[in-house]
Amino acid sequence: MKRMARISALALTGLLLSGCWHTPISALARLSKVDALALDPGALRLAARAPDWLEAAPGHVHLKATLHAGEADEKEIVFDLVDKTTPADLRALSGEARAGSHLVVFAASPADAARIGEIQTRARADKAAGVAHKGKLQFYAEPCRRGDPPPGPAMVDLYLKLGANEDFFKVYQDVDLRDPDTLGGELESAIPLCGKLTQRAR
Repeated sequence: MKRMARISALALTGLLLSGCWHTPISALARLSKVDALALDPGALRLAARAPDWLEAAPGHVHLKATLHAGEADEKEIVFDLVDKTTPADLRALSGEARAGSHLVVFAASPADAARIGEIQTRARADKAAGVAHKGKLQFYAEPCRRGDPPPGPAMVDLYLKLGANEDFFKVYQDVDLRDPDTLGGELESAIPLCGKLTQRAR
């Protein structure tokens, strides 16, 4: 599976970023204080600043919840995120605009936000009953490219907004898609041309 980026977070008891990319210390401090059970899933936003030639087609941006309740088997639930970019979002991110890049914002659909809310409700009930609950949330995208990318770094930055009255903050910065540790140094082969991206099994 080809990924533009992945954010991994511990859900239900808090949020924790993982990975080898550059994560601001301020983001780790902020996420460590978040109660994931109290988050409004309909207000959660994932934003990306990506090169102009890179895009994520509808149906190829996902939120995957991996859950463990007590000794039960692992359960995975995948939600498709939709483009929710608004003028207000772009104004909020205006300080992050860069020449040669574009900003895009994703969110859960209303139906999926309701499903996530149901998971939170069950988790709160489990917690009250003394049932250990563990899990994580992963955001990931399968991007495509419009033509051949120019030479040089291909930088991506990711941002989160945790509530309607919250601001966007950067969680991954300076992710170079040409870095061998990101896509194995094979950007052109790892990211298909737009129009040739097919929905993969998740």
